[in-house]
Parts: sequence; C-alpha cells; structure tokens
Amino acid sequence: MQPSWSGTRIRRSPTSAEIRAAESSRRRPDGSVMQLPYADRAVVPLEKITGYLLNDAHPEGGGKAAFFRRFGFRVDRPHVLQVELLRLARDIDMREAESAYGLKYVGVGMLNSPHGRRARIMTVWIMRQGQPPPYFVTAYPVLMEIR
Repeated sequence: MQPSWSGTRIRRSPTSAEIRAAESSRRRPDGSVMQLPYADRAVVPLEKITGYLLNDAHPEGGGKAAFFRRFGFRVDRPHVLQVELLRLARDIDMREAESAYGLKYVGVGMLNSPHGRRARIMTVWIMRQGQPPPYFVTAYPVLMEIR
C-alpha cells in the first residue's frame, strides 16, 4: 500500500542508484551523450500541468503541486512551468529504456523557478510506439532545493 498524506498518494523519492543512472546518461557506442531525440518537437500539454503537476486534488500529483508552488509555479500560469520543462527536454542528458508504451527517456536537471531559486528534478518523457514527438510524462524532485 502506498503511504498517504491528507488522502494524497506520495511517490517515493528516487533511490541514489536511480539518480546516478539518470545522471550518468546512456552513452552511444561512439561515446557521445544521449539527448532527448526530437527535443525541439517535445510536447508538454498544459492540461498535464494544470490537471496533474499543479493540482492539489490529484491522487498522485498533490504532493508535486505543493513542491512546485513553493518554487513559484502557479496553476493560473501553467505556461511558465511548460517553458521550463521544454527547456529541460532540450538541455539535459537522458537515459533511454523500452517500455510497454514506447521508448522512455529519463533525465535529471535543474529547474529554474519564477522565484529565482533552482530545484533538481527528474523528468520522464515517452515516444509512443518509438515515434516522435516525445511527450512529457512526469517530473518530481530529486533534492528539495538547491540555492
């Protein structure tokens, strides 16, 4: 059973091994670091932000909503978080894995907040059936805050 807090399911924090794996990135045979393929076409639907990441009432997103709000992200301005997630899609190293839904990409990066602070988060993206564009799946804190 998942732990709960005020009726909201709390996602466990990533383990140090998961963080190291995401940060080390999968390297191609030529030794280059893998970036998110088609990052310039990445999709972060505003509904995913307002209905999930910044939604206190969402069974899995409620804890995330409190986290992102502390950094100044607001449900009435979802495009601010959308722009930052799209920047991370272009900038951070990713680890690729196959999933039942397509190719999954996981990466850790620094999120710049409207309050000027930075937060280390893990982002997950999927290319459905292995086809572009990559779609945003989720994001969650790795460390609560880095100043």
